[in-house]
Amino acid sequence: MKFAVERRDQVSLLAIAAVFLVLPTIAIILRLLARRIAHRTLDVSDYLMIAAWVLAVGFQIVCFLAVLNFGVGYHASEIKEIYGERATEGFSILLFPIQGLWALSLSCCKLSVLLMYRKLFPVKKVIHAVNISIALIFLFLIIAIIGGCTICQPFAYNWDKTIPNGHCGDLIAIVKTTGAGNVITDVAALTVALPSLFALTLPCYKKLVLMLTFGVGFLAVIVSILRLITLVTVDFDDLTYTCVEALIYSAVEPSLAIVLATIPMLRPLLGRSKYSANRDGKSATARFSFKSRSTAKGPNGSDGFEQLSGNTSQYELRPPGPKHNVHISVQLPNSRDSSTPISPLERRTIMIQHDWEVRQEPETEGPR
Repeated sequence: MKFAVERRDQVSLLAIAAVFLVLPTIAIILRLLARRIAHRTLDVSDYLMIAAWVLAVGFQIVCFLAVLNFGVGYHASEIKEIYGERATEGFSILLFPIQGLWALSLSCCKLSVLLMYRKLFPVKKVIHAVNISIALIFLFLIIAIIGGCTICQPFAYNWDKTIPNGHCGDLIAIVKTTGAGNVITDVAALTVALPSLFALTLPCYKKLVLMLTFGVGFLAVIVSILRLITLVTVDFDDLTYTCVEALIYSAVEPSLAIVLATIPMLRPLLGRSKYSANRDGKSATARFSFKSRSTAKGPNGSDGFEQLSGNTSQYELRPPGPKHNVHISVQLPNSRDSSTPISPLERRTIMIQHDWEVRQEPETEGPR
């Protein structure tokens, strides 16, 4: 079946599907480019995000099919009048890949973010919170996919209402449950690391920028709530017409989540720091620029020290640990007889000295 695109709802859905097919594709390309610039190999978090992108692209393609081949945007009565009473069964079947692609794409994206948090904050309370959030995501998947497939018995009754003795459970209840579970897992994935981010030893403005960068993910929560509101108003007797708004939010949500989750990973693209890979290729360090501000000369014509003037914010995202204060004293060489040895301080080198004091006390004999 072919349907003309002549209604505003159809145009809106196709436009949204096109835009949110391109945006996550660009985000994934930039993410991979940033990893390459930082000389970091792809990890499980990256592969999960790529999987989320593939599933999100699949969802947008299904949206095109829903409009062009299954009559989304038209009333069910109009479709049946043109193509027959069973013409809407095709879209009822299409709902299963729509539900599966949506749930799997979002879950892969959330799992990617959670695994990234677990890698950045390897402390017990964060790891426990991440593990609980992962369990909630798998529970959400079970309800969304298995629950959606078993709500009607027999299975074919989902689209063929002529089957004798077929019946369906409360469709609105399953919609509300999966929608609420989606919002809960969204909030869990976003808030699990906020306390650790707040505890980082950074200047206030850098900490604020970092928290805002991670906090933009709450836009996806807003979309999730709007999707849930529209889903509960869907009329299952006129599904092809009343589902358009819910499909739009469903198309936006996983793609937007991918884009927002990728933003914190794009810092290497800013070009403010240079990166070099270590021997295992799994981490990178920022190279600082140096500039000498001292005019004092050492014995060899140069003091051998340069003043650090680089400004980089490539901090490791780790909770603050114990602080070690190091004090270095520098003494310029004084004029002295050439036969007198020059101490390390006079050479403007760093001398590290460890002192230990060992005491031994005689054992006192106790009463026998």
